Amino acid sequence: MANSTQALYQNLLLDLQDAGLSNETGFPGMTMQEAAAISIRRSFLKKLRVKNTSDSDAAALAKFLKCNLACKDWSYAPQSSWDEELLGSFKREIDNFFHPFGSVLVDHPFDILKDGYLGSGSSIGSVGGDAYTKLFSSKLTHTDPYLYHWYKRYISQFPDWAQAEKFRSDSHGNASVVTSSRLSFVPKYTDISRTICTEPVLNMFYQLGLGQILLKRLRSTHGISMADQPFRNRELARIGSISGSIGTIDLESASDSISLNLIEWCIPEPFKRFLMRARCKYTKLPSGEHVELNMVSSMGNGYTFPLQTVIFACVVSACMKQFNIPIERPYADSLGNFGVFGDDIIVPVEIYRIVTRLLGLLGFKVNADKSFVEGPFRESCGVDYHFGDNIRGVYVKHIDTPQARASVINQLNLFSTRTGIILSRTCRYLLSLGKYLHVPRWDNDDSGIRVPRSMASGLRRSMRYQSYLYKRWVPHALRIRVLDSALFIPRSSRWRCFNPAGLHVSFMAGWLRDHEIGIRNADPRYSAKHGVSPNWDSTPTALPFEGKFDWQRWETAVYLNFC
Repeated sequence: MANSTQALYQNLLLDLQDAGLSNETGFPGMTMQEAAAISIRRSFLKKLRVKNTSDSDAAALAKFLKCNLACKDWSYAPQSSWDEELLGSFKREIDNFFHPFGSVLVDHPFDILKDGYLGSGSSIGSVGGDAYTKLFSSKLTHTDPYLYHWYKRYISQFPDWAQAEKFRSDSHGNASVVTSSRLSFVPKYTDISRTICTEPVLNMFYQLGLGQILLKRLRSTHGISMADQPFRNRELARIGSISGSIGTIDLESASDSISLNLIEWCIPEPFKRFLMRARCKYTKLPSGEHVELNMVSSMGNGYTFPLQTVIFACVVSACMKQFNIPIERPYADSLGNFGVFGDDIIVPVEIYRIVTRLLGLLGFKVNADKSFVEGPFRESCGVDYHFGDNIRGVYVKHIDTPQARASVINQLNLFSTRTGIILSRTCRYLLSLGKYLHVPRWDNDDSGIRVPRSMASGLRRSMRYQSYLYKRWVPHALRIRVLDSALFIPRSSRWRCFNPAGLHVSFMAGWLRDHEIGIRNADPRYSAKHGVSPNWDSTPTALPFEGKFDWQRWETAVYLNFC
């Protein structure tokens, strides 16, 4: 499909040329449509999936090793009395964060284990990504016997869990000590991959428990919740693009830039000790070489994202206090006057320069290409604003399947709705590559092409249900079925043992539902199934997260793109 992708891009360029939007570089005073055209031109093939990733993987590895070396070199090095004040204010904020009401945030491993859990990613030693398989039907791996010792003491309070671990150890052996995490690559951009480290099972259990503790404390101290902070950040960025009162900051490789030396300097005991126990000291490269980590954690570690959010929130609050700017925390319906979500940072323009200065003193590097304090453009949490208009482009990963092509068409239609730029050549080219199903506008991107009722084909009106029946593409979900005395494993998955006590614990924890355990499937197969739509042409006032416009604009864009 490489030739098809290039042909698709050429059609995009022709559409932009037809609209008089051929300028490839930004300039002061450009219109929203000119800015949007530049955005989609730059984004269109930026995340294109390629078969040979050796060059992009090599670029990612080089960047990872460079960050690791930089972490080793970090030290407390203020260059002026003002730097000393900034660093001192930051450390006070950190100290207050880790001492709620004057007491320590965590003082016993049980405090961590009660919040511990496992996600759906892979872990070293596990034959599957689901929590049941990791804890009850695989080798239980860790880097420090201390972790297994306290884990066993903790689960001894719960008879079913203790019995499940005994059954697991009888079937798979005692918990195994491993020396390192395992570094691998996942797609990011065409020219560079993303590095991620796979962690041992028990390390991840502790890491995610520590992460949950940080997130709970973050909500109480700074009003930051992972559930809604991205939406707050986007709205703050939109306001900043209009008023110029708010700047957005993005950092380069932030997750790989939290140095051990920084943690030693600023994080108080005993939380620091727990961070160190749960982390991996080494990682294994694809070449087989083991590298000592000078960063406290990498992407893949369960507490990396919460920890960096804590650090950057304390950076912002420290700078605001230094400038006597009242801190408006984002509680309830209030946006607040700052936002932090991982390394996505939003601050008042008055402290923008000093925040970037403090970040530099702490060993972080601002990404100048994605950070904005002047002009009408702001970017945050996957949305690009130009004078309040969302001009975010479309990212094409591949067009190898009908579902992928339908997803691109839906995104192109939304882009046209937001910007008024008609992309009829591009959409018609995708339509020419195969047949598609028509779905209502609230359905998923990959379920078919979202069209108005007047353009839909293949519908049946059910008088019994007073609804439209239509066909939609649905991915085949891989699931382990739990029978009375056995597990029914999908053919493409590895064997798991039947651990009755482990299944009961999984059920109580919510990992097992309707006698099934879900399995992550990166490239699912699809089949056409019936869907039901009570009102195909309902008219909500706006598309979710796409800006405040009505559905009539969307219908117009779809008609023009397809005609």
